[in-house]
Amino acid sequence: MAGCNRFDAKVVPIAVEIDRRCGLNTPKALICEGRRFEIARVGATLPCPSMFGKTDATVTGAVVDVGGRYVVRGLICDDGLWFSVKPDG
Repeated sequence: MAGCNRFDAKVVPIAVEIDRRCGLNTPKALICEGRRFEIARVGATLPCPSMFGKTDATVTGAVVDVGGRYVVRGLICDDGLWFSVKPDG
């Protein structure tokens, strides 16, 4: 399958605010442990195997503003649930 390998347990459940202008459905912020973080840039979205649903999940690359410091995260959407994962490296 193209995209990523099945993701393992090193993910953090999050909520994601979506920008629905012009029908783009682009993530614009994530909420984790009651804190809101703006997404500075959104990268490509790729399919990956689902842990919960019958259809593929997606993983989207994002650069997140954490108090003026930018960090890279993968945002996984699987059967309507969102997770954040730090890329290897």
